[in-house]
Amino acid sequence: MEDKKGVGDKGEHHSEHKTEDKAETPHNHIHKPLFRRKLNKKRIAILVIILAIIAIVVLSALGILKLPESGVEIFTIDYKIYDGENLIEENTGEFTSELVFSGFGFQNSKIDEEMRGIAVGEEKTITLEPIDAYGEYDDTLVNEINRTEKMERKSELNRTTELTIERFKEIFSEEPILDKVYELPGVVWPYKVTEVNEEEQMTNVEAQAKSGDELPSGITGIKRVVTIVTTETITTMLQGERQIMPLDSGELEIYLDNTYLYFKMNPYTDKQVTIGEYTGFVTGLTDEKITIDSNHPYAGKTITVEVKLVKKEKGAASSTKQEIPGVPTMQVFIMSYCPYGLQMLKGLLPVWKEFDDVANIELRFVGYTMHGQKEEDENYRIICIREEQYSKVIEYLECFSLTDDPLGCMKQAGVDKGKVDDCMANRAASYFAEDQALNDQYGVQGSPTTVIDGQQVQIFPRSPNDIKNALCNAFTNQPSECSLTFSTANPSPGFGGGSSNEGGVC
Repeated sequence: MEDKKGVGDKGEHHSEHKTEDKAETPHNHIHKPLFRRKLNKKRIAILVIILAIIAIVVLSALGILKLPESGVEIFTIDYKIYDGENLIEENTGEFTSELVFSGFGFQNSKIDEEMRGIAVGEEKTITLEPIDAYGEYDDTLVNEINRTEKMERKSELNRTTELTIERFKEIFSEEPILDKVYELPGVVWPYKVTEVNEEEQMTNVEAQAKSGDELPSGITGIKRVVTIVTTETITTMLQGERQIMPLDSGELEIYLDNTYLYFKMNPYTDKQVTIGEYTGFVTGLTDEKITIDSNHPYAGKTITVEVKLVKKEKGAASSTKQEIPGVPTMQVFIMSYCPYGLQMLKGLLPVWKEFDDVANIELRFVGYTMHGQKEEDENYRIICIREEQYSKVIEYLECFSLTDDPLGCMKQAGVDKGKVDDCMANRAASYFAEDQALNDQYGVQGSPTTVIDGQQVQIFPRSPNDIKNALCNAFTNQPSECSLTFSTANPSPGFGGGSSNEGGVC
């Protein structure tokens, strides 16, 4: 991956000054004959430029003129933030110059305008109206959601599935043979070929399920058990005990009756939570509904910021991953909100951390999305961190894959949010185009897809140990990291911790 830097074109401004023919300079009575030739304007312009360059070089060498240094400045700032007389926050932090507003989470750059030219040691009190601080209060950001959701315990599946012969070969890696039984890794029951129609290029397979078979439900502590098997259907029933599951946003109560499995949310009311598609503070709670206010807690408030510039220094160049020659390249393609992509990511991250210096490990994105605008935004966000703040990407992903809290995870990982916002608006699309080109090159058709040295490979379970083995098998000379011990547990799909036997593709 390479840094991509835009170069701005500076426009040239030309002005013509007319002089009367009879006007004379203080010296033209001496040199008059020399100036009767018509001068070439282009030559004069070139001469002026050359003289200017020489002057700058000489003055710079003598220390009279200091040339501007490249790179951004990093401010170390002591600050206090007030809502009226109420102290909201007091701390010392590092901020990128001209992006201080972003570090505070303010709506625009008014604070940067106020701080422009501030000297080290200088103190300043800055008052920000709501539009310059945390925004105006927006009633449309207050939403009610159901506190309890339910799903039917009973489910019926077709026992027989019709496939094209081509699709059958993709799944089972061989031609269908009548009455032959085929097994798949990670699938509870085998499949028997009950019909092969060469003329129509179709085949039927029958699940060899039996009563008592247990299927993963994707819910910790809940299993799906086969209760009835007929020639046409397989009937399953969710089973389990009442339980309380701790979440980052509170506790989830899970219980059953004869017909339904219930999920009742008991959210925290004293801190920001994420429930479903909404992130905010719980401002209302009944037995049926949860009210979530997604406004900033100080939206609509006039904010006062007291700042003291403690230190000013040049920032380092953006951190990017440099490709290591002569070692395997593992590229994992996901969608950021695909449960199975997240499952693969959670298996990959421990391996990525240990092998980052000895292998080329790349998180890439599938060329389409299935989970709405939030997924498109998150894909771009991760791509920008990957491309421009690489040293932060693993820590960010470790947090995000467990919590689905992009803003909190950027803060935890020390990601420059202002730089990410700028990248998402101006450069992310071009970075994503590179991922799309790789989708086409490798025939990527789902999340997750793993490619090692240009070839798709199947990894299941998606445990760190299985991922490590797939990577180490690609080395000609295995590094010492290949002897490390990793977890053999298959991570659960979706956000959060835990393990599961389940696997799939989005």
